[in-house]
Amino acid sequence: MRNQFEVSKEDGAERIEKYYLRDDELKKLIAVQLERYETLEASDLQSLREPYDVLFAWREFTGTPDGPRGLLKKALETDEGFINTLSKLRIVSSSAHKGVPHLPEGYLKTLVDAATVKSRLEELASSEGPQRERASSLLGVWWPLT
Repeated sequence: MRNQFEVSKEDGAERIEKYYLRDDELKKLIAVQLERYETLEASDLQSLREPYDVLFAWREFTGTPDGPRGLLKKALETDEGFINTLSKLRIVSSSAHKGVPHLPEGYLKTLVDAATVKSRLEELASSEGPQRERASSLLGVWWPLT
C-alpha cells in the first residue's frame, strides 16, 4: 500500500507502469488502514513484526506524525513498556551491524525525542531496578546519528 501511495504521486511513465489502483480505491484502502492504526494499543505495537512499517506508513498516509507519536507515547509510559517497545524497535539496517539488531536513533527521532529516550535508557541502565540489564543491553546496540 505504501508503494501504491508513493507511486500515486508520480506523473508519467512510472505512474502508468506501477500504479494499478484507481485513486478512489487507494483512498478507500487508506481510510480502512488508518482506522486500524487508530485502534492500535501499545501491546499491539509490541507484537507487530515490523513496527516501523506501520508507524511510518501511518505518518505518510496522514501527513502528520501525531498518530504514531501518540501510540509511542502510550507504549513508552511505564518502564516495562519502554523497554519492551524499544526492544521491538531494534532493526538490522546496515551491513556493519553484522546481523545484530540495533536501535536506530535516526528512525526514532522522527517519532520521539531520541535524546530523552536515550537519557531515560541510561537512567534505567544505571539504576538498581528490574529493567537495568535490558536497558544496558539496549544501550549497547544504540545506533547514534552520525
